[in-house]
Amino acid sequence: MNATSFPPRIGGRFHPATQQQFSEYAEHLRCFIGCNYIVSREMLARIYQYQNLYELEQVLKISGKPGPFDDAIPWEIRGTDETQAVIVARNKRAMRIIFNCISARRGSIEPKFTLQQLSALELFSSPLAHETAFRTLAGLRSTILSEYFAFPH
Repeated sequence: MNATSFPPRIGGRFHPATQQQFSEYAEHLRCFIGCNYIVSREMLARIYQYQNLYELEQVLKISGKPGPFDDAIPWEIRGTDETQAVIVARNKRAMRIIFNCISARRGSIEPKFTLQQLSALELFSSPLAHETAFRTLAGLRSTILSEYFAFPH
């Protein structure tokens, strides 16, 4: 496998493992950005390069190979400049979709998270890697909030 065969594939549509996994990813995205569940599902479908949620749901009814998952890309390919450029461009596109969607619903917004934080959510990784990343982020978030709201004794 050479480096040039991977970037176009990871730059294309992402196929969630199952409908249930897609729903879990959408729920985690909802928690992360603070929108409602229906909005997060629609955003995630667009992030995965489908026209809308309906199109993604139709694709999920047909069995297909899930992914491509970032954590399945061999390190010698993932570490290339070409692959990194595709991953960064894909994550920037996801950020644009999220900000455009939230701005359309709430008006002008200030970003509450960075590209690196969104990337850390592992929306393009296997279910196990995504779940691990979400739990880590949720733990960090609750630690920060509890320290922020801690009252002196």
